[in-house]
Amino acid sequence: MNREIADRLSNLRKQNGLSPEELAAKLGLTHKIVSDWEQGASSPDVDNLISLSELYHISFNDLLKTKKGLNQGDDIVNFAHMPAEKQKKRVSLRGFPFGMIITFIYLILGLFFHMWGTAWVIFLTFPIFAGIGEYLHHRQ
Repeated sequence: MNREIADRLSNLRKQNGLSPEELAAKLGLTHKIVSDWEQGASSPDVDNLISLSELYHISFNDLLKTKKGLNQGDDIVNFAHMPAEKQKKRVSLRGFPFGMIITFIYLILGLFFHMWGTAWVIFLTFPIFAGIGEYLHHRQ
């Protein structure tokens, strides 16, 4: 675990007037586990991090923040800090002509297979899926 985070866990415990044994008892753990966290030998799992943030009245992000930003552990993917060559490999479908493809499918199904009902369902659901895609893109 990051040394800075290990030190923060130790300082927060001390600021809240808890011994390693008391903290371990509150979390239902052994004092050895708490000691390992504070020495940087192991990391708390997500459930314990949530419990620690609630116990210390500190946000999850503030608990994990380092001078470089959030902890860059293996299980946290942060695209903003990826090397440029890896960022370019990410596939983006923004600008892909989905509208033209859906219109083409609509015309093929309708004209050649006389499936205007099915074609209309596909054609009219495109704005829904496009809207969902935009919403999910902006949430990131």
